[in-house]
Amino acid sequence: MTRSRGSDAVWAVLALLVGAAGVAVALAWPVRSGGEALPEPAGAWRTAVAAVVRGPGSAGACGVSTGGRTAGVRHPALPCGVGLYLRLGERTVLTEVVDRGPTGSADLEVTPALARLLGLRGRAQIHWRFTR
Repeated sequence: MTRSRGSDAVWAVLALLVGAAGVAVALAWPVRSGGEALPEPAGAWRTAVAAVVRGPGSAGACGVSTGGRTAGVRHPALPCGVGLYLRLGERTVLTEVVDRGPTGSADLEVTPALARLLGLRGRAQIHWRFTR
């Protein structure tokens, strides 16, 4: 039995649709690179002015260095370890409070590593929300 070119085209389109559906499902269920599910967001998005942490990157109030590869937030009131989603433009990043203390005229400060992930240079208005 031979297949026609039309039949091959139908199968190709069907395979493409099945593949696209699989990608859509994968994107709809965010996971970390290790395969575990990301925490669900909690509450509404809030707006804040964020600035990049300045200084040498020593260990802060939470005992975590704010330099190097640490991707975290300094906040004047939130407790250490609180999970947050930060969004700037099209980028959304899962992070946590790694330092407590004054943030100058900004509502919160982000470490240089987190600023790179978000595409933040200097100061900007961002959106943030808690994780569950």
